[in-house]
Amino acid sequence: NNNLDGLFAILTTDSSSDTSICGVQIQQAAPWNCWDNKYYTQLADGYYHTPSGTLGCLALLGNPDISAEKGMAMAMANMISDFFTPTVYGSLIGLPVPFTYACTEENTCNFNSDVNINDGSCIGFDVVFSSLTIEDRLTVTTAAIMPIFSWTPKDETIEVSSAELLPIQNGKNAVTVTNLEGTTITASQNVADVSLIELISEQVIF
Repeated sequence: NNNLDGLFAILTTDSSSDTSICGVQIQQAAPWNCWDNKYYTQLADGYYHTPSGTLGCLALLGNPDISAEKGMAMAMANMISDFFTPTVYGSLIGLPVPFTYACTEENTCNFNSDVNINDGSCIGFDVVFSSLTIEDRLTVTTAAIMPIFSWTPKDETIEVSSAELLPIQNGKNAVTVTNLEGTTITASQNVADVSLIELISEQVIF
């Protein structure tokens, strides 16, 4: 590729030695291609006045297992976009385009707002609420490394640094989880099944 940055050969499976009615399969050159071959061959054969199924058969010689799933699974569409878009931008605008690679997904530990291409290095940690009944505490789980929990029930922050909270009022309960690296994610859940019994019991000192 003459040492052109980002321009690499695409290795696909070897062509089959089997001969179809259209000929012998050739090496795949565009594995990202996908179309409705039945619809294509109807249009193409009608336009070129070829026997029905001819051009659709020929089209499969270089991509016999063509499908949208295959194209996306091989990340071909994303790869073409990542290479093609900045190249066109640089050509039309006439300015050098800086290629910076890192994590571009927000709410991840290593999000970087200064980069323009996601390199797949994002590290996230989901926050998931468990189910809640009247007797249960509100609990959350997370994949955060050494998480710190901060609870805000009914818009009032309280000093609770655990993954559990016993809600005593109906309403919105939010939790902010801070990861070891200092990244935070906030999630909330509405509680609507706290009964009068729980409210009274919280006011009684034994």
